Amino acid sequence: MKPQDNSADIQGLTLTFVKVLLESTSKELKVPVKFIDIYNEACRLRVGARNKEESNLELRQHVRDDLINNGFILVDPNDTDSIYLTQKTIDEYSDY
Repeated sequence: MKPQDNSADIQGLTLTFVKVLLESTSKELKVPVKFIDIYNEACRLRVGARNKEESNLELRQHVRDDLINNGFILVDPNDTDSIYLTQKTIDEYSDY
């Protein structure tokens, strides 16, 4: 699957991911969460059950890259599986 073929999936998952992240951290910047846990919850919310998005490693990496490149998450340098919410995310998405 080419990246342009799933850009709508990436955008949709990114938005759902941000919503789940804001909720799970209670908008606290210093609360680390596991990327995979938030991602899997976002996938379940989009479809309602386990689905192919959860197991699609390429799609998951695109969503992670999109979040990092847009400044919506910071990766913990001591534990690359853990991420932090950014102020930018709060400012742009707290009303969703």
